[in-house]
Amino acid sequence: MLILPKNQPRNLQAALKIAFAGVFSLLFAFQQRSYAQIQFVPGYYITERGDTVRGRIDQQASSRTPSQIQFLEDGKDISFTAKTARGFGINGGADFTRFYVSYSTRPVDINRLRTGDFQDKTVTDTVFLSKLVAGKWSLYSLYADRFIYFIQEDNETPQELSYKVYLTGNQEYYEEKHIFRNQLNNMLIARQADPAVLRRIEKLGYTATELINFVRRVNLSVGISPVLSGAGPRRKLFHFYGGIGYAFNNFSVKKTGTKQLEPFQFMTYTTSNSPMVQAGIEISNQEMLGRLMIRAEVGYQGLKVKGHGMYNEFNYYRDLYLDLDIDARLIQPSVQALCKIVRKSNLEVFAGPGIGADLFHYKTSRLTLEYEGNPPRKAVTDADISDVGLQGHLLAGVTVKRRYQFQVQYLLSGRSLLARNKVENAMRIVQLQLNYRL
Repeated sequence: MLILPKNQPRNLQAALKIAFAGVFSLLFAFQQRSYAQIQFVPGYYITERGDTVRGRIDQQASSRTPSQIQFLEDGKDISFTAKTARGFGINGGADFTRFYVSYSTRPVDINRLRTGDFQDKTVTDTVFLSKLVAGKWSLYSLYADRFIYFIQEDNETPQELSYKVYLTGNQEYYEEKHIFRNQLNNMLIARQADPAVLRRIEKLGYTATELINFVRRVNLSVGISPVLSGAGPRRKLFHFYGGIGYAFNNFSVKKTGTKQLEPFQFMTYTTSNSPMVQAGIEISNQEMLGRLMIRAEVGYQGLKVKGHGMYNEFNYYRDLYLDLDIDARLIQPSVQALCKIVRKSNLEVFAGPGIGADLFHYKTSRLTLEYEGNPPRKAVTDADISDVGLQGHLLAGVTVKRRYQFQVQYLLSGRSLLARNKVENAMRIVQLQLNYRL
């Protein structure tokens, strides 16, 4: 109850009552709104006695290793931790199990290592581990300021797969210690694992994707079909990409089909460069295709050509002056077969050939002929340049963090596909492209 002095005017008392009521209403609404922002999805948790309780669980619990989880059972709000529950999960998604494990707190972030604001020690605690692969060999992850991965054989206690980073050279450089590779190698040799599987350890990266694929292969090598948890990343086969670029163009005439158009071969050409856009679909999957990457791409760029030359017509004892003006748009569909030369967790280098076509759309295609004589004569006609041409591609590029691609393409255009064209142009194009990959 709100008590005000009796000597206050009644209108002031009423105003203060309204103000306090408004403040309390806002605080209550804010609290309700914050609670409503939590998204609950169908899930479950396992009690200390081993009973499975089904209800709705905070969806954010699956994003990283949580310390406390909110759960709704028949409208009742329940909170539990690794001390009070054996595990929990989201239907068709993440699956967490409680373990008593040891792990290192040393960070791997370079900037944090340089600040020195961290503790380098081994912690032993009861935590929820996210199950990524289940089988004879199981893989788990824990988020403790970074992702830490654990390997488990049968029902033994999961062991941390150790990966560390150390600064060198007065903290200007760093060195990676892939200790987990020796751990896996020693563990699997003792179990007489398949040599083909062991050979993969040498270049194995400390990422969820690479470790999931490796543990999956280990299980398959002993005749066990592993179960991939919904918490692990799913390997896509198709990746769309698109971006912008810049094209450096070079144009010349390779051959003419008639005596009348021979002067094309004696002209001097200047070609403008142009911006471009491109988009395509990439087919790549380490499990299914290994290092092979297939892409279908469409590019769009401009092309402006100016040509000038003089040709002596001996039969008529006169000189012929020619001016060529081309302003075109090029649509460039292509198919590329590429090889991933370098495969790292956050970096891939690829290269390979491709084949495509030039589809010309002319805004201007004009040839001006001026004949010496008495009187001089001038004629303007269609340049009759190829509308469609074949392309050969050579391509090299890098993919950074599986999202950003920078690539260089060299395109060499060949013979015209349309028989009606009388002039075969030779184009050489170097394209610099920056793409975003989905």
